[in-house]
Amino acid sequence: MAKLHVKTISQLDQIFVENVYDIDAEITFRESGGKENTKTLREAIQHTTNQGGDEQVVHSVHTTNRPGLIRILVSKHNAQQARVFFSTLQPNLRATLSAEDMYRVTQGKQIGVTDRTYESNDSKVQAAYAEALLRENPQDGVPPTSETEISSPQRKKTRMEVSYSRMAKRALEISKRPKNNGTEGEYSEGEEELIDDDWEQKIQAKFTALFGDHPPLRAEDVEQKMQEAINKQAAESERRLNIRFTNFSNEMKYFTQRENEKSKRLIEKMFEKQNQLFLNLTSQMQDNLLRVHENIKGVAVQTHSHLAHIEPPRIDVRNTSPVAQRV
Repeated sequence: MAKLHVKTISQLDQIFVENVYDIDAEITFRESGGKENTKTLREAIQHTTNQGGDEQVVHSVHTTNRPGLIRILVSKHNAQQARVFFSTLQPNLRATLSAEDMYRVTQGKQIGVTDRTYESNDSKVQAAYAEALLRENPQDGVPPTSETEISSPQRKKTRMEVSYSRMAKRALEISKRPKNNGTEGEYSEGEEELIDDDWEQKIQAKFTALFGDHPPLRAEDVEQKMQEAINKQAAESERRLNIRFTNFSNEMKYFTQRENEKSKRLIEKMFEKQNQLFLNLTSQMQDNLLRVHENIKGVAVQTHSHLAHIEPPRIDVRNTSPVAQRV
């Protein structure tokens, strides 16, 4: 199956066409006679024939990892004609497509044939993997050199496990081997016990030399020490948390006080401006009333009229305005 695919690919050539962005959207082609046909650009390209119209030129149309670049697989003996045809794809599409469909396909760019290929790393890896697969599994149908020989699959290598007990057992077996004349023999039970005691003493002496002589630990002692370590760690964590919480509280308190002071000063300034504005308005009203009073007095003199109230009007805000009180 793989060899058939390789044989098919070997009979094809590829043409790269750039600035073709949508080949799967349905667009309307205007044919001769005013007839309209709706299909995708991929279908239209795949039905391309040679100049005689008796052979299909395009094998398949594919998109690439680069936007706007498509790859067209054509038969090798028609590759030259196909390259010339696809180099004039822009005017052919402009003559058969509407402006909206033309922009959807080209996005306003010029269609052209290019020799630059853009292969992604994934495609290169997959091609190398397929090549290695064909190399390891030939598809030619050639039988093995020997029909009778059937080679078994390669055995999986087992992983070597090294443990203390295995090495100690191996050392014990080596120590039990006879040392005289290379003859095989077995030790008696008493000798085996002596060897075992000697081996245990050597191990004990080695551990004592490395780590010192320590009394054996009981499970209760180990559990108590672990609990003490946990309690100590919890107490330390709680202490640090309390310190951080205290620092955070102090910072928040200082920040709140500072913002309150700022708000207080801002409100006082606003009240100062409000009171000053009120005082200015009152002063202007006082001036206007005095001017009106003078005008009325002048009119009364000219008309020989008697005024019931001859005292000038006065607005006194000194007892109510903080600004006036400070003045």
